[in-house]
This record gives sequence, structure tokens and C-alpha cells, in this order.
Amino acid sequence: MSVNQPPPGAPPAQRLRITFAVGNRARYVSHLDLTRAWVRALRRLQAPLAYTHGFNPRPRVSVAAPLPVGFAAENELLDLYLDSPVQPDELAARLR
Repeated sequence: MSVNQPPPGAPPAQRLRITFAVGNRARYVSHLDLTRAWVRALRRLQAPLAYTHGFNPRPRVSVAAPLPVGFAAENELLDLYLDSPVQPDELAARLR
């Protein structure tokens, strides 16, 4: 176990709720592909993602409700769980 990782079974240190928009260019991206894109972007930022404790650990990231393919939206919600606290303004700046 690494020094920076919390012990197994520990609850996540922080939950962030991100509001984002799905524009005209991204409206044909499926729900699962959208979630994978968010996970990929957060990994590239080296965000301290919290992972599930199952046989195949996955990042604890969830989009609130699936948007039908072909629709655009302005206020979609994404819940993100982190192992160590991060300032929301800092994460937003890094995402931009």
C-alpha cells in the first residue's frame, strides 16, 4: 500500500458535484462514453480519485441521469468522489 493511499475500506475524503453542458457537437456521444471521457480527463489531471473496493476496482464517478443520444443539455450533473480533499476552484481551473 502506498503512503498516499487511504487504508482499504476507508470512506472517500471528499465528494464533488460538477455541473456541465452537453453541446451540439457532443450530443451523439452515449452515456457510457461520456462517463469514460470524464474518467479519462480526471486521470490525466491526476485527480485523487476514490475507487470501489470490489474485484475490479473502478473510479467512483457517476453521471446523475443518462441523457438520450441526440439531445443537448445545459445542466448535467456528475458526482465525483476523491481520496484526498481538493479545492473545487483549483479542480475547475485544471479541467479548463
